[in-house]
Amino acid sequence: MSGMIGKKSGGDYPLKALCKLAANVCGAVLLALFMQVAHAHSTGENYVFLNIDEDALRVRVELHQNELESRFGMQLQDEIPDAAALEPVATYVLNHLEIRVADQPLHLVFRDAGRMSLPQGEFLQLHLDAAWPGALPDKLTIEQTLFFESNPRHRGLLLIERNAVAGRDFGEEYTALIFRPDKAVQELDLVDVPGLLQLRDFLWQGAWHILIGFDHILFLLSLLLTSVLVYRKPEWHAEESFRRSLLNVAGIVTVFTVAHSISLSLAALEIVKLPSRPVEIVIAASIIVMAVNNLRPFLPLRWTVIFIFGLFHGLGFATVMGHLTFRMVDLVKVMVLFNVGVELGQLAIVLVVFPLLYVLRKQSWFIPVVVKGGSLAITAVAAYWLVERAIG
Repeated sequence: MSGMIGKKSGGDYPLKALCKLAANVCGAVLLALFMQVAHAHSTGENYVFLNIDEDALRVRVELHQNELESRFGMQLQDEIPDAAALEPVATYVLNHLEIRVADQPLHLVFRDAGRMSLPQGEFLQLHLDAAWPGALPDKLTIEQTLFFESNPRHRGLLLIERNAVAGRDFGEEYTALIFRPDKAVQELDLVDVPGLLQLRDFLWQGAWHILIGFDHILFLLSLLLTSVLVYRKPEWHAEESFRRSLLNVAGIVTVFTVAHSISLSLAALEIVKLPSRPVEIVIAASIIVMAVNNLRPFLPLRWTVIFIFGLFHGLGFATVMGHLTFRMVDLVKVMVLFNVGVELGQLAIVLVVFPLLYVLRKQSWFIPVVVKGGSLAITAVAAYWLVERAIG
């Protein structure tokens, strides 16, 4: 171990510094395992909470400071903004949120405002209400277009806290609808709120997340690039045995899978709670470490490092799963299906990449272009993510 990372050559110092930085970041995040995160709000989302009472509909709209600053130049400080500052915000909300009963819009009225401070930032709360035109309705038609005109990736979550029609209260985690620019008008059945996603949908959600989760893909690619090679100082060489290459890939996938399955389960069950930002920082750092290790192997306990980093990737998966909607009684089923979906997506990547790497491994340009050039490109992208996530 000491012979590999303890030399005093100048070229080893950047690697040692990188390892030290990654270790410090990981240590800081591990300390945060004992911190409680109060809420699941995220940036890039607004929240509409419905309280359906016998006498009226009461609505609470929560808007993140980023959107408020971008559109209205509003800074959320210790005090709630005054009436003059709130008026354009309330007008904007009333113009972009419409709730209809039998095609007749309810007359929503702005009552007052509050603010909420979370680890994800400051949120402005607007309280609206409307009288029912008659008896309690069975269905509501809701059109929500908040901030869609300026951010096509923005989404709005509609949550139910109290539903007098069904005679039950829901927890804060219960999301009924998700609004996007291509799905701005939706109908809400108040008699039977079935939940946004069926269990089978979580299988697809898990697979889809890893296929569009570029940071997870780059981490996996950084591990696969050298899976068809063997390192003999001072250089990589093509692995002659298909069996050894296959076992190497199987080991990589197994260690990574076990690690992120453990942390995904712990996070989903709320045994472990971490803010998403430090987790995302460590994920970016993990990509850099593994990609740099491809340039000049320096990790004495590579499997252990993969396992540790896999734990953080699992927390990243859990963050995404937490943004989906489901009844808490289905949590275990949802967690299992989502995780199986992740594994299927991961397996699809391996089945495409590994055979290609194995076929090309003996080409003269494979190591300098694919392995080293690819690792440098991966390092550059991950370094950008690391800085971006570190500075928010």
